[in-house]
Amino acid sequence: MNFEFIKFKTFSFASALFSDVLLIGRYQRYEVKPSIEVASKVADEFHASLDYLMGKTDFELDKSIVSRVVAIQSLPDGDREHILYALDGLLQNVRTKMAFAK
Repeated sequence: MNFEFIKFKTFSFASALFSDVLLIGRYQRYEVKPSIEVASKVADEFHASLDYLMGKTDFELDKSIVSRVVAIQSLPDGDREHILYALDGLLQNVRTKMAFAK
């Protein structure tokens, strides 16, 4: 986990997040890896995805966009395909505008 991303500002935050405050230094020195529960708590506290904290993506996913994607995935197939078709058209339009603006 990328602990350079995480800056603990208060002892109370650190003690609330981790059951053993001494583990923080061991995590930062990469002596031990946090459990999935601890990693999930860190991600929730910093409003970041686990992929971002683990360095698997260069950008942080916006939670409002992720919730929309989840909502689209739960739709019936036909509706989902129509929404994705319209979204693809909108994205293509914006990319074209951006290309011609250069």
